[in-house]
Amino acid sequence: AVKMQLAMEKVNQRNLRDGLVRLEMGVGIDTGTVIVGSVGSLVRAKYTAVGSSVNLAARIESCTVGGQVLISRATLAASGDVIDVAAPFAIEAKGFREPVAVYEVRGAGDLRVPVIRQRFMPLDPPMSVNISTFEGKHVEGARFDAFVHAISERGARLHPDQRLALLQDLNIRLPGQRGGEVAEVYAKVIEMGDEVTVRFTGMNQHARTLLASMLIACRDDS
Repeated sequence: AVKMQLAMEKVNQRNLRDGLVRLEMGVGIDTGTVIVGSVGSLVRAKYTAVGSSVNLAARIESCTVGGQVLISRATLAASGDVIDVAAPFAIEAKGFREPVAVYEVRGAGDLRVPVIRQRFMPLDPPMSVNISTFEGKHVEGARFDAFVHAISERGARLHPDQRLALLQDLNIRLPGQRGGEVAEVYAKVIEMGDEVTVRFTGMNQHARTLLASMLIACRDDS
């Protein structure tokens, strides 16, 4: 998993050279007993892995942001002192009754997970945006407003009209349209405090262009 994150730099160098967008990924790992093999019938079958550990790994991965490696307590116990991790935090994993403790991996052996630092640029005046929360592909509740006070290449700091939860997934609509296309950003809540910090997990081309021009304007002002 650490080698996969380290390899992303070469992937993105090639992407930028070819005029493609920069990619990020998160990795979730659990350790346990699973069934692996061809599952199904002569009519329809596929080679897959099935079991509680498969489900938990998927739930853990859904809590990651780009550049992260998150592991379960079982994986930590099986790894011994090979890995360096941050303090644990709990997640609500669908299909599991109790909160699950997960750990962010900082390194494994001599390898270190690249540290992604964000430089937030203040917006003056703040930008009004419209937000909805969702789980999986399903929107939860009505849309609400928020004010974005600072942005970076990978995230934003905002004050929402509605209380949010740590690791909550968001759909953010930026002001203005281009050719009927709404500027949409997908993000995940990564810090809670006087303001909410989110990491971008995806966006359409209109949003990408708009945020890039805003960052250029912020740098020129500073």
